[in-house]
Amino acid sequence: MLVIKTLSIRFVQIVVLHHFLFVAFCNGIEEIKNSKIHDTGQQGIKSQVEPKSHFVQEIEEIFEDAVESVEGMFNDRNPSVHMSCSSPGSLDSTLTFHATLKIFPILDSYVYEWYDNATHEVIPMKAKRTSKLTRVYSSKDVSVGVYPMEVRIKYTSSGDMIAGNSLNFTLTDTLNGNIAISQKNDVQRKPNVYAANKNITISTNVTDKFQNANFTYIWRINGLKEGNTTDPVFNVTCKSDGNNTITVDAFAEVEAGSNTSIHMVKKFGNFSKNIEVSYAVNNLKYEGRFNLPIKRNINATVTCTGSFPMTFCYNISDPLGFQIMRYCSVEKESVDCQFTIDTQIDSKGHYILDMSLTNDISTTNNSVKIQLYDPEDVRVIVNSSTPAVLDSHITFFARLVLPSGVSIKDPRFRYIWEDDVRGSQLQVTTDDETSSISRQYHSKDKIKPKRYTMHVTVQNVYDGRIIAREQSPFNLTKTLNTKLNITQKLKYRRFQNTFASNKQVNFTVAVHDNLTNPDISYWWYLNNTQIGFTKEPEISTVVNKSGMYILGVDISAYIDSDDSPLLELHGKLRHNVSVKDTLHTLQLEGVNSVPLGGYLDCRVTCKGGSPVSFCANVTDTSGKQRPNTTCQTTMYTQKCSFPIIRKFTQLGVYKLQATITNDVSARSTVFYVSVYDPNASAIAYIAIPILISLLAAVVIAGGVVYHIKVQRKGVETADFNFHQTATADTGPVVRIRQSLSSLFSQSRSPKQQGYAYASLEGSDETVESPSTEYGAL
Repeated sequence: MLVIKTLSIRFVQIVVLHHFLFVAFCNGIEEIKNSKIHDTGQQGIKSQVEPKSHFVQEIEEIFEDAVESVEGMFNDRNPSVHMSCSSPGSLDSTLTFHATLKIFPILDSYVYEWYDNATHEVIPMKAKRTSKLTRVYSSKDVSVGVYPMEVRIKYTSSGDMIAGNSLNFTLTDTLNGNIAISQKNDVQRKPNVYAANKNITISTNVTDKFQNANFTYIWRINGLKEGNTTDPVFNVTCKSDGNNTITVDAFAEVEAGSNTSIHMVKKFGNFSKNIEVSYAVNNLKYEGRFNLPIKRNINATVTCTGSFPMTFCYNISDPLGFQIMRYCSVEKESVDCQFTIDTQIDSKGHYILDMSLTNDISTTNNSVKIQLYDPEDVRVIVNSSTPAVLDSHITFFARLVLPSGVSIKDPRFRYIWEDDVRGSQLQVTTDDETSSISRQYHSKDKIKPKRYTMHVTVQNVYDGRIIAREQSPFNLTKTLNTKLNITQKLKYRRFQNTFASNKQVNFTVAVHDNLTNPDISYWWYLNNTQIGFTKEPEISTVVNKSGMYILGVDISAYIDSDDSPLLELHGKLRHNVSVKDTLHTLQLEGVNSVPLGGYLDCRVTCKGGSPVSFCANVTDTSGKQRPNTTCQTTMYTQKCSFPIIRKFTQLGVYKLQATITNDVSARSTVFYVSVYDPNASAIAYIAIPILISLLAAVVIAGGVVYHIKVQRKGVETADFNFHQTATADTGPVVRIRQSLSSLFSQSRSPKQQGYAYASLEGSDETVESPSTEYGAL
């Protein structure tokens, strides 16, 4: 009941608060309307509203009380005091303290007792919600340091304490303040970054409040004096980019003391700020061809000036303004302000290329017109045998592709080969539709291993007319370019990098570089442990445990040639693989004789690496139904235990093939299920207990012999054939003969039994997936 009463009171408070706000708002609107003064003089009609009318004051008071009420609803049992101060402050300056009481409900006034530990004074004040204390600490009376200011709030009538708080404030003998830096730029992507060779406005803000003070400022950039003025605002210009330190020395003569004893005190303050200066982007130029073939890279260069990082964007549009393509790239650091337009246009015509460049403090634009034409449909394809290590032989290939239906009587072309490797020379070959060259880039020539470009120009050998141009990147590497192949003979494998334990694994490494008379050695590793050293690029090993492994090889090659000294090249490869145990010990549990309309209920289990999947299919051995040989896996589980449940609605003998797979193996087993008619005559089954009694000794003896054979030899894959088809239309004599025949056939074949509970080793052959889903066959 107390909770319901409290909630009801809160609800009424909120409703009344909303009502007061609405009434005050309506009254305020009426006051604004009535306060308009109309004047028909030369100045026309003027409308004047009092700076702060009665309704505005009422709104402020109601809103303030409403906020306190809402806050108090959630904090009415824990009154608190929030304090603030304009600290740090210099001696002889004015410091202001504020204390705000958080309580609900709020009374008209409280007693705020301020305890100043700097002067050891107690200053009582009466206030409602907020109390303000202004103090001036004379340098003659108070020393520099950190002092606590305490406030205690009490009820006016009883004097009981409500809440209290304490705040430390700092008194210094120097000036306190900061400097603000501004600059008018088109772009300001990053704070504290300003443009070089442009005015930077520096403003000094001394936060100390003095009764009367005269200030003088000295400005410095990176320690060099830039000016001396009494104005707190100063303009400077930085000539170079990079990090700069702005320093301001502030001097002040301030009045200190009381009205009866005033003396002048000198103050000093030092303020500094680090800024970054960048050059504005400019001189955006397009350096490329203005007449270009269609469906070919433009490959134009754009140059500029300015400081990095930059964002370069270009937009290609048709004369009507329809945008064809837009691309932007960001360059963080670079030596030269240079960008590449590497794109292509598929349709001929006139286009407009708009370019823009932006850095942290500026932006610039440029626009050019380009024309795309449709040349003869001839192209050249260029590739190479790279990546290749330095000092190896590299072959570059070029193949000229002619359009369909074009024939050349004398197919002779001039191929001009030119790369951008330092010190490399132009090479010319004359061939038919295909041509190639071989080059060797030596490390002794200080060629850096990186990405380069081979340019190929194809000319008509008779008139020198350019038929096609193309370029192809190629990579020069510092280390050998190799590939590690890991193989294992498995009949079934689910994933490429998964291998079986306790089986031989073969490692083969291929070196793709064309070396001169190489002497190569191989160090082989398994989990960073060396497992062998060979001069041949292959090795074999066996991993006994399942798990994750790191397989690798370190390669060392020595090459010797006439034009270079003995060189040693290295290569290193590491490959992560997973090793899993193969499946084994398949176990089958269940009844193999099912009544007509009944369910087969058995379970297949196994041991081996997980995850595993299961599938099975059932085939009618009578040939009346078309056999289903598909087997589709639907799910993988961590536990190798799968139930087989199926309802049989027709008499006969059925073949059930179950298959279990994991990542590295597949095992399958086959058994037979006999479906009989439970309503047939029971005469055929009378002989069963009699014959069992007569042959008990024979069964026991046969079991002993069978047990001895099992101990000597592993269990083979079992094919079950339990019963023949039972029909309800045969006579008693026929049924007796069938029962006896079935019984003797069972006694002769150890594979057939009425209840199957055996450890079966299935075949290791790959099988197709089942057509039925797991658990419902």
